Amino acid sequence: MLNLLPKRNPASSLLYGKTGLQRIRVGKERKVVEIDRKTIDEMYKHIRDDVELHNDFVPMKHQNYMEYKLDGYHLIEAYENPDKCHKSPLVGARFFDKLRDTYAGKLQQTHAKVLKEVATPFFSYPVRGKNV
Repeated sequence: MLNLLPKRNPASSLLYGKTGLQRIRVGKERKVVEIDRKTIDEMYKHIRDDVELHNDFVPMKHQNYMEYKLDGYHLIEAYENPDKCHKSPLVGARFFDKLRDTYAGKLQQTHAKVLKEVATPFFSYPVRGKNV
């Protein structure tokens, strides 16, 4: 994990501000995770304005970078050894709480969509004044 974020302006990023979601690839399997723009904007609040790398990247402040790195370490540890992890790694992580909320929202939307497609419609046939 590097302490660098891509610079956010139209000159260095053609897709700057075009979508409400940021898609990133995570892990060995390179799975795609979607993060909303509010969470990304919060990460950009912690950048250093006085330093740039090749006019394309800006570093985060060291303290905030270490907090994110420690949160990531706790998530990896909980994933690899769930029986040895006694506390949830998401308790004190502000960034990952928002990521969890985003994931939970997407999960609820998917469940609702599946229930809508799978549910059988109820038809009522009137027979002698009664609905059967």
